Amino acid sequence: MRRARAAALPIVRPDLVESYLAHRAAQGMNTDHKVRWGARALLAAVPDLADFCRLPLDRQLAFNHETHRFISWLSVTGRMQQGADYLVARRPRLGIVLARTEPELHLRCMETARTLGFRDAVAMTQFNLLGHFVALFGRRPDQLQQSDWDEGRRLLLGGPPHPEPRRQGPVHRPFNLGRRCFTAS
Repeated sequence: MRRARAAALPIVRPDLVESYLAHRAAQGMNTDHKVRWGARALLAAVPDLADFCRLPLDRQLAFNHETHRFISWLSVTGRMQQGADYLVARRPRLGIVLARTEPELHLRCMETARTLGFRDAVAMTQFNLLGHFVALFGRRPDQLQQSDWDEGRRLLLGGPPHPEPRRQGPVHRPFNLGRRCFTAS
């Protein structure tokens, strides 16, 4: 019995797909046909990446795992801006992707967090939030302002932080590090 051959995807933005694969290869990550297909599937469905956030949320979430990895890379490298609804529903691990694309920034942020007395787990949660804000606002990490952190908190968490930091739950605590990640020396 012969297996059915998968339909060929149109080749859209091959330069972007190759850039993604080159980045993964440089990190020692897998670049097999599944990874390539995931990237090509998104670009075939949404040739203009600005249209992704206008898709219904269920359609955004319907892509496979490899496509979501490509979406994460696009988001942290400034090639695609995400909506808060997608980021909340999907909960991508953008901090890990951002750490791979901006390793010096990641080291600086982690060192600063340790200097300020934050545990590594909290600092990594903070860095993950930084990745979310990069995706949400379409800005480079060093271009984010405190107002972006405040607005990101509002959009992603649905409300202001508790007025007494000692009584905040674990969801709000990572926001206490805020912009200090880049300003302490």
